[in-house]
Amino acid sequence: MPARGSPGSGRGARWGLAGLLLWLLCAVACAPASSRPAASQPAASGAPSTSDAPTSGPGATAPAPSAPAAAAPASAREPLEIHVGYIPSLAYAPLYVAYEKGYYRERGLQVELEPGAGSPTAQLGAGQMQLAGIGFDAAFFNARARGIDLRVILPVSATKPGTLALLPLVLRKELWDSGAVRGIADLRGRRLAQNGTSTGSTQYMLSLALAKGGLTLNDVELVQGLNFADIPQALAQGGIDASALSEPFLSLALERGIAISLSDDHLGGVQSNGLAVNGAFARANPDAVVDFAVGYLRGVRDLYGEGRVRPENLAIMEQYTKVPAATIVRTRPAYADPNGGLYTDSIMAIQQFIFANAPVELAEPLKLEEIVDSSYARRSVEVLGEFREDSPPGT
Repeated sequence: MPARGSPGSGRGARWGLAGLLLWLLCAVACAPASSRPAASQPAASGAPSTSDAPTSGPGATAPAPSAPAAAAPASAREPLEIHVGYIPSLAYAPLYVAYEKGYYRERGLQVELEPGAGSPTAQLGAGQMQLAGIGFDAAFFNARARGIDLRVILPVSATKPGTLALLPLVLRKELWDSGAVRGIADLRGRRLAQNGTSTGSTQYMLSLALAKGGLTLNDVELVQGLNFADIPQALAQGGIDASALSEPFLSLALERGIAISLSDDHLGGVQSNGLAVNGAFARANPDAVVDFAVGYLRGVRDLYGEGRVRPENLAIMEQYTKVPAATIVRTRPAYADPNGGLYTDSIMAIQQFIFANAPVELAEPLKLEEIVDSSYARRSVEVLGEFREDSPPGT
């Protein structure tokens, strides 16, 4: 069940991996590597898409598109600087592509991409960033309880129904080969790793996988605090038995025989994260937020389907994430609705999960409109035209 988002412009990013060889040896590490790429001239792109009615969320097919047209330029104004926080991962590829192709600049925005450091929720609330990628966790809802005005306006990553899970449950291969574990029910009492420590979307997704075997998080020993980059090595050394695992570490762990996938089909229609906006900034600059959404969704559309493996897009993703292009083509793509839709049913379910499993300062759960603002995505689609899910990339 979807909602919509907003437009912008950007700056370089920093991140690094210790290298593919280290991944293959499972000693995977991330280390910053500075880079501030220059934006190139934008290529025209506009397209048709889904509405934000509950029945037409991400993955729904829109009416037949009209002829593609380039997005209309923003009204003349001094370039507005917008700081956008993100994690230098493959999921944020639309941000990078839109920046490198000049889509934000074309909309009259000077976007500064700020690679993750500290809490994006706190930085958004303090006005240090105007937009940021966030997960749905207790920190988000507690920030709202303290009067910090944030709304999620655009998708970052989700699992589209009928596709492989973006964050599957993987098992240490040794346990499968020995016959010690043959299904999810056999994980009872075993060590299951969680990326980070917060109660939120990652724990919720783990709980969905465990439920397939009749288990809950209380039936396993939850090991918290690992980064996704640490999990392949922890599996290889026997420190953990199973975990949810993201790309590119997922593909590398499977290819090197460190892990096998135990559940791949439990996340259809689950929104992992989204882009949130500072409420005060959005109220003061609504057209700029729409402009950001226009640029961002052009990036999403450029990466749709086979567009993700076009050489120019692979080069941009490699530049920002330091993941080699040859590795990227083997990974599972994150899904972001080309019309800015969000799987809002799953967002509300995650909120219920958090209320049941973590201290939350809110007296009662938030209403959907207090979490998500679909208006910016809706307005951006009015500029771009709706994107039909079987359309060619960028059209």
